[in-house]
Amino acid sequence: MSRTQTTLKGNRCQCPACKEYFSTVSNFDRHRKTIDEKRICVSPESVGLEIKHGAAGTHWGMPGIAISTDSEEKEDEDSETQTLPNLQGTDNQ
Repeated sequence: MSRTQTTLKGNRCQCPACKEYFSTVSNFDRHRKTIDEKRICVSPESVGLEIKHGAAGTHWGMPGIAISTDSEEKEDEDSETQTLPNLQGTDNQ
């Protein structure tokens, strides 16, 4: 049984397996693991997520980020942005 319930909008998503709601796709991905070639759900708490409460309902998100407005939901997305190395070859000739 899901512990969260919210309106799906923006980047929020719902796991089709466990029915939990997540603030972003990357938070959803955090709770999915591959074990013995099977995709399973792990406890959102075990990957550092916490339940967020707002006017639209509840969902799993990153700790310390409020969700009272849409702009704060954007902050949740921004906090998950990672800088990846440039994988394209660079010739300095």
